[in-house]
Amino acid sequence: MGDAQISASSSRSLPHQRYPPIGDVDECLGLVKTALDILDNPESVDDIKYGNFDRQQQEIYDSLKELSEYLANEANGMVPLIPADCSERPEKTSGVYTIYPSGAAVQVYCDQTTDGGGWTVFLRRQKQEPQLNFSRTFKEYEEGFGSPTGEYWLGLRNLHLLTSRKLELKAVIVRGAESTSSHYLYFE
Repeated sequence: MGDAQISASSSRSLPHQRYPPIGDVDECLGLVKTALDILDNPESVDDIKYGNFDRQQQEIYDSLKELSEYLANEANGMVPLIPADCSERPEKTSGVYTIYPSGAAVQVYCDQTTDGGGWTVFLRRQKQEPQLNFSRTFKEYEEGFGSPTGEYWLGLRNLHLLTSRKLELKAVIVRGAESTSSHYLYFE
């Protein structure tokens, strides 16, 4: 479905009689099995030689994509099973949570209180003993370091995954002594 979130509603209305209700898992799996059988067993070698197989593959891909869009439309408003960032987490309390920006688990600090919550913290510095050394190699900045329970840097690779998948609102919040703070918000 590209960059669309599972909670996004589809602007296309699909006929309900073509696809089974979400609760009918066996029928959904049957559709996928049929598609896979066709891919595994083309009608003839000529289908593959003369490009007919590519057309069949495209038709199957289009059907599976349509089914995927239908299921996403049915799931409109639901919380994604695998949150890609903190805005997709249902918790209302700030803390360390797992997100999946590329399908792989990443531990991050989620700020769920500032400006309505949903903020994925990618850099955190605070007064603590011992102070985390931020003088690091490029590889360490690429992969990330520290601990989301204290000081940490999420990593360039994870930051790229978070910011390239959808339009993001970014905030830089600096909190100083005596609870003074300053912040900057922008859209990219």
